[in-house]
Amino acid sequence: MSTYFANSDFLFSHSKAVISCSEFELLLISLCQSADNLSKSVLFSKLLMAIMRKNQSLILPSHLVLLSNAIHCNQTFLKKSLQGAFKRLQQNIT
Repeated sequence: MSTYFANSDFLFSHSKAVISCSEFELLLISLCQSADNLSKSVLFSKLLMAIMRKNQSLILPSHLVLLSNAIHCNQTFLKKSLQGAFKRLQQNIT
């Protein structure tokens, strides 16, 4: 049984749980739909950052639009960091 963290690394367990591409896509869609309501949440911003940094292999070009919209809604001090991480991600994917 895996132990999951309750912080921005909650997707990642000690045993490195594997998430399928379809599950990851559902997660991204769900998170991006919540972006407006969580636009001022630093924890949500950290979660987006962790997803972009630690799951690059699962992110497809079609996911970039979702992430871009979520970052556009962001109103925290982490917005510029998110934009930078997104730009690097965009370069790696395309």
